[in-house]
Amino acid sequence: MTSASSTLFLIIFLAGLIALTWLSSRKSKKQVRDFRSSLRPGTLVVTVGGVIGTIVSVDKKYEEIVIDSEGTLMRFTTGAVNKEYVRPAFIDDDEVDERGNPINDEVKGKSSPVASKDDSKIDQKAFDSDVSLEEGSEGGMSEGSDASEKAHD
Repeated sequence: MTSASSTLFLIIFLAGLIALTWLSSRKSKKQVRDFRSSLRPGTLVVTVGGVIGTIVSVDKKYEEIVIDSEGTLMRFTTGAVNKEYVRPAFIDDDEVDERGNPINDEVKGKSSPVASKDDSKIDQKAFDSDVSLEEGSEGGMSEGSDASEKAHD
């Protein structure tokens, strides 16, 4: 009896899993269909091939759209549109500390995002000290770098 009940449980479980998969795929297909039917000129989109552009015109009769990508007009089927494009946020490495936390202007000691002349002198001094450390470490410069200097002369 336990074998029959475990088999029945397995069949019911698999049927439920198949039903959930079918319902979720049906829901996602409806979302894609609704998105593609709502395409309007001026919408920034990404195609399946990765082309980013702005929709110029939509032809519902032939299911085609024209996309402007940096001055180049291209015609696609509406099925080629993957999703609406949202430019990802970008944070420069200079704007975060070593742990990835944002650095405030007050913490950096700068009142504006423009670097002052004194900052470039400090960076140049740090660069010069790094170069002098590399030249003086374990036997000086390597033969490869010496050969590349001779090639430039």
